[in-house]
Amino acid sequence: MMKRILILALLIAVVFAAFGVATGQSTAFWTADYFNNTTRSGTPVLTQTVAAVNFNWGLGSPGPTVPVDFFSARFQTSSFFQGGLYTFSVLADDAFTLRINNVPVLTTEAAPQPGKVISVQVNIARGVSVVQVDYVELTGQAFITVNWVLVNSGGGSVPPPVVVPTAVPPGTVVPSATSVTTQFGNFTPCIQQNIHQSNCFTSTGAWDAPDLGSIQMEPQIMIWGNCTPDAVVTQQVFVGQPAQLTSCSKTGAGWYIMPS
Repeated sequence: MMKRILILALLIAVVFAAFGVATGQSTAFWTADYFNNTTRSGTPVLTQTVAAVNFNWGLGSPGPTVPVDFFSARFQTSSFFQGGLYTFSVLADDAFTLRINNVPVLTTEAAPQPGKVISVQVNIARGVSVVQVDYVELTGQAFITVNWVLVNSGGGSVPPPVVVPTAVPPGTVVPSATSVTTQFGNFTPCIQQNIHQSNCFTSTGAWDAPDLGSIQMEPQIMIWGNCTPDAVVTQQVFVGQPAQLTSCSKTGAGWYIMPS
């Protein structure tokens, strides 16, 4: 038995040595807790296990139990880090607080900066560290993306935070959902390949349902995310540019810009 335990420990060490660096959230799952208030108080109304913190709910919410405005979330993961200087980047609307091993290293909760990538460099010792992101949605658009990358290898402890706000280049499309499924099909492949929604459309056969031809006539979806078919809203499609009139696709998979 002891021999088997030693062999297992050796195999785990080899895996960590091979994959070492936690880059772009590629090595761990997150627990996502959602609250129907902006203070993350009380019992979560929705809990999920997600592969990455990369969401765009548009004018919606993470689920039917979560309100579309004035909600909050807590994302937490335990991930193995090679050790060294890492750059953490967060894009959120409206605000967030980033903690490493329960130490706050970056926050915009006192002064939200929606539509901006906010970054901080942190020294992290080799081993498993807990990354936690607290998120607040007020009104309007709701999205958040979290990422990190190793800058220099080495080791160390968490230093005082250095905040480096970086504006998203004008013309960048507002972040979209990374996975969308509706009654008309799974549109995740279309999101991943950046192709027209008609390529993922499946007819329900109902007499009043859209057909492939009507979907092909729609413009390409720009902001992916579940929505009510044919709904029309004015929203920001490109960072740094005025809001535009958009319509929800007949597939219910996202928003396209309405022709002028």
